Amino acid sequence: MNVAPKISQIRTGRIGAETGTTVRRNISKSAVVSFVLLLILPGTILYTVVWDAFLDVWVAIAIVISPIAAALLAHLSLKQTRASTGRTSGMRLAEMCRLFGFAEIGLISIALLFSHKEDRKQAYAATALGSLRALDEAAHAYANSHPKEGFPASLAALSSAVQGDDYRSSLVRSLSKGDRSCYRFIYSARSTHSDEHIDAYRVVADPVCPGTSYLRHFFVDQTGTIRSAKNVQANAESPPLD
Repeated sequence: MNVAPKISQIRTGRIGAETGTTVRRNISKSAVVSFVLLLILPGTILYTVVWDAFLDVWVAIAIVISPIAAALLAHLSLKQTRASTGRTSGMRLAEMCRLFGFAEIGLISIALLFSHKEDRKQAYAATALGSLRALDEAAHAYANSHPKEGFPASLAALSSAVQGDDYRSSLVRSLSKGDRSCYRFIYSARSTHSDEHIDAYRVVADPVCPGTSYLRHFFVDQTGTIRSAKNVQANAESPPLD
C-alpha cells in the first residue's frame, strides 16, 4: 500500500488551507468595515429617492457619523498595514476608503452649510417682510387717526403714536431705530400735492449684516404692495413679491 501519495495530498491540503488563511488575513478588517460604512450615505440617498421615504433623526445622525468613522478606520488600517508585513492588498482598499471618506465628509459639510444658509435666508426674509407689513398697517392706522396730517413724517413719529403692548406695537416701536434682524429700514414720507398733508410714503429694507449679500432687498409704499430686488435696492419699479 502506497501511503506516500496520501501523505503528500494531506500536506498539500494543509498547505492550501494555510495559504487560504494567509490570503484572508491580507485583507484588513478595519478597511472592510470602513468600506461598508461608506455605503451608508449613497444607500440612504438611493432609498429616499426610490421609495420617497422620510429620514428620522437617528438615520440623519448615522449619515453624518458614518463617513467620519470610515475615514478613521481606513487611516487605522493603513497604519496597521504599514507596521506589519504581507498586507499590501489591504492597503489599497484602505487608501480608497480614506479618500472616499473625506469626499463624503466634504459633501455633507457643503450640504449642511448651504442648508443652514438657506434657513438663515428664509428667516431673515420672513422677519423683514413681517416688519414691512407691520409698518404698513401702523402707517395707515396713523393716517386714519390723523386725517389732517396724513401719514407719519418719520419712524420716530410713528413709534411714539403707537399704543399697546401687543407684538405688532412692540415691533413698530423697535423699528424706530431703523435696524432689525440684519435689515435696515429707511422710511420717507412726502406730499404729492405740495401741501402739508402727507399722502405718500415709502420704506426700503436693505440687508446690512456682513456676509448677507445673498439676501433680497424689499420695498413697500402707501399702496401696501411689497416689492423685491436682488443685489440692488428695491423701488416702486421692482417686481411685486409673489
